[in-house]
Amino acid sequence: MSAHQPPDSRKSCATTRLAGERAGIARHACVVVGLWLLTLATAAAAPAAAATAFDQANHLYEQGHYEEAVRTYEDLLHQGIRTAAVLYNRGNAWFKAGHLGRAIASYHEALELAPRDPEIRANLQFVREQVRPPSFKPGTLQQWLTRLTVNEWTLAAAVPFWISLLLLMASQVRPAWRARFKGLLWCTGLLTLFLAALTLAAHLLWQYRRPAVVITATAPLRNGPFEESPVLLQLHDGAEVLVLERKDNWLRVTPDGIQSGWVPQDALWIPGTL
Repeated sequence: MSAHQPPDSRKSCATTRLAGERAGIARHACVVVGLWLLTLATAAAAPAAAATAFDQANHLYEQGHYEEAVRTYEDLLHQGIRTAAVLYNRGNAWFKAGHLGRAIASYHEALELAPRDPEIRANLQFVREQVRPPSFKPGTLQQWLTRLTVNEWTLAAAVPFWISLLLLMASQVRPAWRARFKGLLWCTGLLTLFLAALTLAAHLLWQYRRPAVVITATAPLRNGPFEESPVLLQLHDGAEVLVLERKDNWLRVTPDGIQSGWVPQDALWIPGTL
């Protein structure tokens, strides 16, 4: 009997191990809670820091330090603070700094987020009027289609589609309602097709018809994709063009749908790159 470990001793060892495990779990829980609190504090501090930087950029703009304001707005964009207000204000600062093309590009990017904002549209039109021709001018249909984003057009088409589907389901459940719903089904079906066509047009416009913008003082439109190619005409800062073709670092563009030629890629803002 004396050769065996007393029962009380075994219980004491088990209790010690359990206490150690509990302490380890408690320390782990404290670390997790601490990291969680640190994450919350960081997340709460980020919007405050962004608001401070935005106010600082606005203050620089009001003081006439336009290029410094631009740099501060761009710092916000690099941090992922991509809002219509930041892009719009950056456009205003670029305009005041004398860069018409970069201002127009910023307004275009702001309109992608807030397509119906009247101030952005008014400033874009005002700056466009300062640009020396030739420059691409969007048609009435294009201006109308850009009043909504592609996602908004998709949602608009989805509403009558789902109404049609619900009416069909109701007609299956209550056959007596079929005659009553027939006219309504035709209306919702035709509306779905019409809005789906507009959605497709908006998508194609988004993909292929968004204009690029000249962001250098001048950009010679050349007959070929070479520095030695003859110059057809001069494009000026802020001119908008449609991109037709790409070859190495050159783009074939048209400012009016009639004349076309080649310009260096770095002379243009391409949608989604500024």
